Amino acid sequence: MSRLKEGQKMKNKRAEKMFLIILFGAFLILLPCGGHSAIPPTINYQGYLTNASGVPVNGPVQIVFKIYDVASGGTELWSETQNVTVTRGVYNVELGAVTPVNLVFDVPYYLGVTIGTDPEMTPRKPLSSVGYAFRAQVADYAGGGGRNPMQIALLRWYDANQTGIQFSVGSSPWGIAFDGANIWVANWVTSGTVTKLRANDGANLGSFPVGSYPIAIAFDGANIWVANNAANTVTKLRASDGTNQGTFTVGNMPIGIAFDGANIWVAVSANGTVIKLRASDGANLGTFTFPAGSGPYKIAFDGANIWVINFLGNSVTKLRASDGANLGTFGVGAQPRGIAFDGANIWVTNFLDSSVTKLRASDGANLGTFNAGSSPYGIAFDGANIWVANYATSGTVTKLRASDGANLGTFTVGDYPIGIAFDGANIWVTNSYSNSASKL
Repeated sequence: MSRLKEGQKMKNKRAEKMFLIILFGAFLILLPCGGHSAIPPTINYQGYLTNASGVPVNGPVQIVFKIYDVASGGTELWSETQNVTVTRGVYNVELGAVTPVNLVFDVPYYLGVTIGTDPEMTPRKPLSSVGYAFRAQVADYAGGGGRNPMQIALLRWYDANQTGIQFSVGSSPWGIAFDGANIWVANWVTSGTVTKLRANDGANLGSFPVGSYPIAIAFDGANIWVANNAANTVTKLRASDGTNQGTFTVGNMPIGIAFDGANIWVAVSANGTVIKLRASDGANLGTFTFPAGSGPYKIAFDGANIWVINFLGNSVTKLRASDGANLGTFGVGAQPRGIAFDGANIWVTNFLDSSVTKLRASDGANLGTFNAGSSPYGIAFDGANIWVANYATSGTVTKLRASDGANLGTFTVGDYPIGIAFDGANIWVTNSYSNSASKL
């Protein structure tokens, strides 16, 4: 097997290359084991692996997992080695299956991951937003709440709030992203700020200036990247403290942004282009031009390729992430707006059709179109289901089962929900007219 991508260029501290892709690909869930009164000794962990060429790994891999109480250096408090079977890049393990995780989760912990003979990946992944938040869920289980370990493992143990818990952010919140511990919200106003909320309790950790009309947001493993729609730039903020790491010019009206493990991709709608920036320093690695009338809009990464919505062309285009080669354009519904990857398929919201389309990522084959709410916009994957923000006065999100598109319910949030993200336990929704973010 070729050297795994996660292990590449560790001296440059590129965000976890495999990376467990945080693309929303890493889920940690505490699982009750043994007596109900104990803190669960196992953690369910899902990651995504590619080789140095960006191709998803298939086959057996040895992985060493360690838990520390410091972000770098220090001595591990717990460790175990597992022989893991990886299928199409995805693997699942129960941390603690070999050596019980006998930690109390009352201080910050960090997970270190070592693939084969590679060095331990950096940065380590904080467990604070997951393990600690789940202590409350465990307490509920221990008290006879009727939840079982399988429900928890499948991310189906919590009930969506019909009325929603809302937290105030800036004016006209739009884009939203999770950094492993916190939720970041782009406030689409002339003041140009992003708001940072602690994911486990919604506490406001600060607002940070960026460019005018910030609209889209992405996390690269260490930094938050924001597309500033009216400033024709993207801003890079250090996630730990919001320090501005640079502003980079991209073109007229950037509107979509995504991270591929090494680079930031930006959809520039008015120019009809997609820009590739090196995440480490913002260097422009290429501009890829789309046909007139395409309207490149939102972007998603599938582990090897970049998918771009063409909202004027009612289609999506697949670009090879390594070199930007065009691998095909595939039809969807009318005025597509949001896009997400579920580990095997691409999901697209069709704004004018009140539907979502499911495409097989390997070849773009259409696997079905499913009804959502009125004017669907943002879309996210929670490990088992697809969540859709319905941008309409009804103020709802729709939950679809990813395997077959079955409608599993509609839940009330704020006015004109537009952006949506998953934090490993809950769904977060930006309510553009309520100036708030809902947590389900």
